Amino acid sequence: MTYTLADLDANGSSTRNALLSRILDYFGLAVQLDAERAALPTALSLGTPYPNPATSEATLDLVMPGGAFVDIDVYDILGRRVMQPVSGKLLDAGRHEITLDVSMLAPGSYFVRVRGGDAVAHSRFTLVR
Repeated sequence: MTYTLADLDANGSSTRNALLSRILDYFGLAVQLDAERAALPTALSLGTPYPNPATSEATLDLVMPGGAFVDIDVYDILGRRVMQPVSGKLLDAGRHEITLDVSMLAPGSYFVRVRGGDAVAHSRFTLVR
């Protein structure tokens, strides 16, 4: 035996979306339309590391538009790479918080470069003791 559930309007046409919406409402589930969905990021983005100034750790807020292998490099004010905390790590699309141990660096200003796929993002932070 097979049952078919349908919701018909006055003209006899099926209103499948209306039926599904009513069922979800009955069970108290939220309905989100495609137009209401939060837009996915379209570009690699790197926020300012925090806390800034940092003392022993700095946290990066990184948003990836898609999965990619990521490299993170930290440079001193003279442009010398002083650490590479992440090398070739696969990160999925979405938001990531990455904490850097900067306790071994000298006080000063530093630049962070994140490469993910074909995209590059930069930021900077200050380290104090």
